[in-house]
Amino acid sequence: MADIDELLGLASSEPKPAPAKPKTAPKRPAKTAATETETPAPAAPAGPSAAEVKASQQAAITAATDELASLWDEINRGVTCPGPEDVRVSPKGDGEESGDYVSRLWNQRFTDEGWRRRLFGCNAPAVAEVHQQGVRIFAEVAPHLDPASCIETFQREALAMGAGEYSGAVLEGRGPRGGHGVGLWRTVVGTDPATPFRAVNHRVYELYSDVPLRRDKLFFFAGLGVKKGGWRFPRIIETIADAGRGPAFVVQLLPGQDAADVEAALPKLRGLLRVDLELVERKPGIVELRLLHRAQASWPEQVPLSPRQLWRPRSRAEGVLAAKSGILLPVGVDRDGKPLMVNLRERPHVLIAGTSGAGKSTLLRLQLRALQMQLAHGGLLILADAKGADMRTVYAAGVGQNLSIETASIHRALTYTYDLMERRKLIFKQLVAAGIPDVFEPCVLVIDEFGAFAALGLSDGASKADRAGIEAAMVKLRHVLRQGRSLGVHVILSTQDVAKESGIDQKLLGVMRVRIMVGRPEEGSGGHLVKLFTEGERSRVKAATAHIGPNDQGLGVTVTADGSVTAFKAFYNSGQAADAFDRAVTAAGRRPRFGWQFPNDSGAWLQRTCADDGELEPVDSIPVIALESTAGNPIPGRTRFDEGSPDYDPGSPPLNNAHAEF
Repeated sequence: MADIDELLGLASSEPKPAPAKPKTAPKRPAKTAATETETPAPAAPAGPSAAEVKASQQAAITAATDELASLWDEINRGVTCPGPEDVRVSPKGDGEESGDYVSRLWNQRFTDEGWRRRLFGCNAPAVAEVHQQGVRIFAEVAPHLDPASCIETFQREALAMGAGEYSGAVLEGRGPRGGHGVGLWRTVVGTDPATPFRAVNHRVYELYSDVPLRRDKLFFFAGLGVKKGGWRFPRIIETIADAGRGPAFVVQLLPGQDAADVEAALPKLRGLLRVDLELVERKPGIVELRLLHRAQASWPEQVPLSPRQLWRPRSRAEGVLAAKSGILLPVGVDRDGKPLMVNLRERPHVLIAGTSGAGKSTLLRLQLRALQMQLAHGGLLILADAKGADMRTVYAAGVGQNLSIETASIHRALTYTYDLMERRKLIFKQLVAAGIPDVFEPCVLVIDEFGAFAALGLSDGASKADRAGIEAAMVKLRHVLRQGRSLGVHVILSTQDVAKESGIDQKLLGVMRVRIMVGRPEEGSGGHLVKLFTEGERSRVKAATAHIGPNDQGLGVTVTADGSVTAFKAFYNSGQAADAFDRAVTAAGRRPRFGWQFPNDSGAWLQRTCADDGELEPVDSIPVIALESTAGNPIPGRTRFDEGSPDYDPGSPPLNNAHAEF
């Protein structure tokens, strides 16, 4: 009717009140040449120009470079940092130069096409195996290539990477694919690797040393030989000096054979070798025969974590020195009581998964306290929690420089980490130009219940805006995971949910260097076993966690840097051990805290994400605000922005007024 009145010239000249609308996030205004700010006041002074902003940022980058330079000057004058005691930081372990280790390392490289092309100059199928006290490698290069040139390429690359000098020869005949066969070998690698096999019994040692026909006879009498124009038998392609309770043989089965055939032959194999055996299928056609020579070790009754097992910097210079070697993320101990630590400089990104009630959260809380003690001077620990539970307790105990609970805040924390990494790239250039060591003070972003955060946008039925926001967040996250290592930026993700909508996919796992599973992995297409571990690891993970019951806490499994699947019992502090650790964390101190200075828009900012869809401002426009002074005292009037404070007020609308409880 109003439109008709206007057409007839009968409309009233008095303004009519606008109809009431629900509060939503304010739309982003169209950009003009004059300004890009929201509803500018006419009399407000003009902001800094783009040139002034860039000059200010460049000055900050130069100042950060100079600050690192002064810290290294202090270090070069003789600074030392109390380091971890009784902790083996090297990921290789004992016997790192043994033939077992070297052959296993080559086979891991050969699974990657990029490595094969680098080592042979082509995509040559290759396999390494232990031979007496050395290692030998067989490969098949393409028919159109010169095999001698491929051998020279391998020898040159092996020397360049510190793997030693290998002899080589072109083999007679052609391979199964019609290519040239080549052989490479080192006669002696480290100490005699036969000792653990000799310790089992003489028959096992003869099998290891490849006494003529011994291996063929074993498989013949076990019923694993195949007569097809002559007898053919499985091949032992790798020997493992210690697989938990004794040595092990890795066996390549014949075409048409599988793990079920070996399982049926286990009684005969046990009798022939006179030792108990355990079968683990690595992948179709490849099985591992573990010799259970030693009795099963029991877990230590108590697994406390001592501050003396970690870095304990007392100044920023000592913190940089600790970062150069790598701060440690404690995990637990193996059955022999050996501590398991993750060096974040060598393995920078960690995924922690766990079943309900298995103790994942308990382990994570202790790990964060351990990180805070090592990051007390100069480092950053940013906490985010998609469920808003465990991280509140950790933050209240004095751990972390920032806490993000709201979904928008988690997006902002991720963007903060991304921006920090981008700025460090510019600092990195200046460090290299000035000849200063390219070591940064570590920044660790921790997102607890990451699966719940990702599911907000990846679940069926999620809104278009939420989906776009999570997809943009995943792009930034994967960027940080790919490039953060050399810039001192590390990510720790904790999750219980690994379903499709959790964001835990192959793209993410491909850049996560460490996987820690607390509890027995759930099986099935959407379970931990399939989602977190490769096909070659699953059988070993399943065997390593078979002892974990549904009510057991603190037991789990991880894959070490050399690819070994290791069961562990998580660190746990109680009583005097907990008091001592708490005192150490308090004494170490921490950097002042900061938060996000969200606008006073009745909570509309809570709808923002990492995405810039033209309607809503992305979260990166929310300024960072200090919550504490340099002395660590709360700044009056800013507790509203502290998500761990009782005064936190995001301006969210009231709860449903129609709700009532009876």
